[in-house]
Amino acid sequence: MSSFAWQRAAHPGHPGRRTRRLHPHAARPAAAAGELPRRAAGDSRYKHIVALAEGRFYADATRCIEYGPVAAFFARHADLDPELSEYFAGFQQIVSYLYDPDGIFEANLRRAGAKNILYAFRKLDDSDHAAHQLARPLEQLALYLEDAAARVHPAEEDRAAAAAFLGDAAARPLIAIHPGSGSPKKNWPIANWLELAHRLSAAQPEARLVLIGGEADEAQLADFLSQMDRPPPLLARSLPLPELAAILEQCRLYLGHDTASRTSPPRWERRACCSSDRPTRMSGDRRMHR
Repeated sequence: MSSFAWQRAAHPGHPGRRTRRLHPHAARPAAAAGELPRRAAGDSRYKHIVALAEGRFYADATRCIEYGPVAAFFARHADLDPELSEYFAGFQQIVSYLYDPDGIFEANLRRAGAKNILYAFRKLDDSDHAAHQLARPLEQLALYLEDAAARVHPAEEDRAAAAAFLGDAAARPLIAIHPGSGSPKKNWPIANWLELAHRLSAAQPEARLVLIGGEADEAQLADFLSQMDRPPPLLARSLPLPELAAILEQCRLYLGHDTASRTSPPRWERRACCSSDRPTRMSGDRRMHR
């Protein structure tokens, strides 16, 4: 069985999706910052991002690179941790997106016994979409990116959590609304969102609204909820991203101006998704832009 290791590259837009399609049975632990290894307390700042990959199509497992024994791999002629050396040596292919201008990390990987290492770090610029730039080094492995769209693949536990959240509403048409964006300058006025929600409810009384928001959207959520009385929406506040994706894949329509929540589950590939990244145009004539 082939195996791939990705260094600091676990996210839904990463070209690892292409690797999984060409090597569906490959074991691919990702040494990505954020997921705690079994015997080390690492940095958990990125855990919610790594969760989009681990056990959800992109990576079978993850290990944190931000803890003591890994530090030796960034120093010349250092004593390498035997367990980590055996771990890295066990991969048939390692793809590293770490900044390693002097080749110290790569040299230590080879000292540990790793044979095939692709140094894929690139400084991203505005010349092309980031996904294309990240994928370009993989062409050396005959891996070519065909679809740059980010895809979230909810696991069964994510869908179970979504089913528990939706309850009886799962049997009704669902419309997701995300009135925030993390930036007040991007936000469509709440009055417009409320008018749209009332019109949708009047046109489709059998539908149920799902209101989406995170920490940066508290003000918008509070304003919306204080003025939207009937019917009351389901509130998906600060949910883990994989669970939110499992909820969104049950929705018939998504409305919002923030692309972060629009990262689509695979089941959305044939579903309408109406949104806008330019709410200033929407507030002028109240037309939705596809």
